[in-house]
Amino acid sequence: MRLTKSKIDSLKYKGENKKPHIVFDDVVPGFAVRVYSSGTKSFLIDYRINGRQRRMILGRYGKMTLDQARMVAKKKLFEIIEGRDPLEEKNDFSKGRTVADLCEIFIEDYAKKHKKSWGEDDRRARIHIIPAIGKVKIYAVKRSDIIKFHNRLGEDHPYEANRNLALLSVYV
Repeated sequence: MRLTKSKIDSLKYKGENKKPHIVFDDVVPGFAVRVYSSGTKSFLIDYRINGRQRRMILGRYGKMTLDQARMVAKKKLFEIIEGRDPLEEKNDFSKGRTVADLCEIFIEDYAKKHKKSWGEDDRRARIHIIPAIGKVKIYAVKRSDIIKFHNRLGEDHPYEANRNLALLSVYV
């Protein structure tokens, strides 16, 4: 069924044992509306990645329009085609990786493979970045945090402060 606003408005709960009822869209494969026993409706995408069946809620109908949900669904489905798992990324975000986690990932997954100077990056991260802002969640890092870090380090070591700032610009 091609989902439209009027069709979504007219959808009634048809599940059993309070299991949500799902209606898939014919326009965007994997895109659907879930109708709960309470009458609430949510948009979702259903997809398979790395042999695993996944279902990701995009948002509640009413707070998100059908057109907005379709755009988000297309974007997420494109990420899946690129080999990324948007649900896993969403879960990582909610768990909240820290700057220290990001430093480690950058060194292991990128710097060691692509930079001759990866040892210097690792040293800067361990000595300066991680002690200063390593425990801060990535999504909580503000520009002012970076400026304070740069200014504090720059008082005694201006060159090192600039190198650390360049390294942080890759992370955050």
